[in-house]
Amino acid sequence: MQLFTTLEPCLICYGSAMSSFIGEIYYSLKAPDDGALNLIWFDKFINDYLNFQNPKIEGNILTEKCKRLFSEYIKGQDRDSYLYRFSKSILENN
Repeated sequence: MQLFTTLEPCLICYGSAMSSFIGEIYYSLKAPDDGALNLIWFDKFINDYLNFQNPKIEGNILTEKCKRLFSEYIKGQDRDSYLYRFSKSILENN
């Protein structure tokens, strides 16, 4: 099975994908604050203790299109809202 997403999975999403036996994960934009791929110890924990097979992960898929989607999304948002600030930080870090 394959999972396609606009944003790098967080630790909980990554774990859910693994427990659902997702074999491949494709994403567009990195999540610098909570992306699971930034957690180097996680792969060691999964392999050594839980004996799970890590899915193949590939990023930077349709990055420019995804950035445009995020830009369109934040146009109508309140600038003080958490989702506006979060989406803006994603755009600034990719």
